[in-house]
Amino acid sequence: MIVFAVMARTVKGRTEEIVSSWFAKGGGRRDRTVIATKVYGNMGADGEAWPNHDKLSAVNIRRAVEGSLRRLGTDHIDLYQFHHVDRATPFEEIWQAVDVLVQQGKILYAGSSNFPGYKIAQANEIAARRGSLGLVSEQCLYLWSLRSAPSFGAEVKRVPGPEARSAGVRCASVCEGQTGRFWFSMYCLTTVSGAPPQEPAK
Repeated sequence: MIVFAVMARTVKGRTEEIVSSWFAKGGGRRDRTVIATKVYGNMGADGEAWPNHDKLSAVNIRRAVEGSLRRLGTDHIDLYQFHHVDRATPFEEIWQAVDVLVQQGKILYAGSSNFPGYKIAQANEIAARRGSLGLVSEQCLYLWSLRSAPSFGAEVKRVPGPEARSAGVRCASVCEGQTGRFWFSMYCLTTVSGAPPQEPAK
């Protein structure tokens, strides 16, 4: 049973449609699954980026949520993630759009993906001033096989941001190429609790 379904609006939302077809088989699948999907690129049906229809603009976030809900065949998204930092859109605008969607019950929580620690702190500071919950999680690349000194340094720069605010860290590609069975990226859900976990014995 899938309990945590992670998607991004790529390939025109095909991943969301596949998950929706799995929900349609019944058995309470949707109720027992946490849905996480993302927003960033153009969400228009024509594939072209019109003014304010790209990245994390308020218009694009609203359009993207409606599209994801339609493709998923559900009434809400559990975790809605900003796929990348948008330096052209102020966080005030982003949180204004998110707050409305939360009030409407269309999304429950907001998270980030590929955000450096200082951007997480900036986003949450502005959210706090608005009385918003802010980012509750960050998805970042984390490969066991590349935990050398340089990669560990990058890891430490990213982790303290959410750690200081009790946010979760969802790691992407943790076991990529290391299991002998799967070559694709795998995901895990963890919570920051101090020092990073140690690499398992060979």
